[in-house]
Amino acid sequence: MKNRAAFNLVELSIVITVFSLLLIAIGSGTKLIRQAKVKSAERITDTSPVWEIVNDELERSVVAWFDALDRDSMDLLSGTTTNEITNWRSKVNVGKYFTATQSTTDEYPKYSRDGMDNFPAVLFDGTDDSFTVPTPLRTGDTTVSFAVAFYSTSTDAGVIFNQGASTTAAATSYSLAPDLETSFLVNDAGADAANLSTNRIHAVVLTVDGDDVSAYVNNEAVDTGTLGTSVVLANDVATIGSDSAASPVYFNGYLGELIIFDKVLTSSEVTLMTEYLTTKYRIK
Repeated sequence: MKNRAAFNLVELSIVITVFSLLLIAIGSGTKLIRQAKVKSAERITDTSPVWEIVNDELERSVVAWFDALDRDSMDLLSGTTTNEITNWRSKVNVGKYFTATQSTTDEYPKYSRDGMDNFPAVLFDGTDDSFTVPTPLRTGDTTVSFAVAFYSTSTDAGVIFNQGASTTAAATSYSLAPDLETSFLVNDAGADAANLSTNRIHAVVLTVDGDDVSAYVNNEAVDTGTLGTSVVLANDVATIGSDSAASPVYFNGYLGELIIFDKVLTSSEVTLMTEYLTTKYRIK
């Protein structure tokens, strides 16, 4: 009986060893999958059609491009282990590089290397995390477009980007607010986006031509709407992760990418932008 007990202990040791090796293999496999996704996304970014618009000397209409895949574009708060971001720099320069900044303790968005289904992203907590940005859009711009990739666990995701007075001041601001499973709003108006859902990555392209808004979600045109009035920006306040109201509405989720154009994208450019984002983030 003693020999049999010893044999059982040997068997148990073998099982534990094999199980440990399997866990290591699974962990290594997950890491390799993440690395492959990131490498693929980097190649797609390097050949992105955004660069064609950036480099068009006649257009020069990409005014800001924030990309969480570009870790070098971020400065993290020194002396911490929570990946708090103090600066997030735009990838492009139209007149000057735009830098999104935060200097207030406990209001730093956080860098997550795999927050969006193994893709790097910036995490906003929905409570007080945000950046301020020097004015990317010019006062008086009435034709603009936005391309954004994001992920949220909340149906009330809050405000991703705002420039101007506040979310509700449609005549003096631009504000992007995904109310998941209901709509993707521009200034509390805009386009129905009922096919948006929580807990997955979405790629959204929005164009604003005067008071007309068109939305394209995950490579599909989903709706058009109107703002009721053309926007004339009233001030220079711009934020990522909240609006600029007295009691701000904050974004609750992960932001992978935000591109801002000071023109209405053509139909072919919309197609290129949506294909770029859906391919990069492997959106089905």
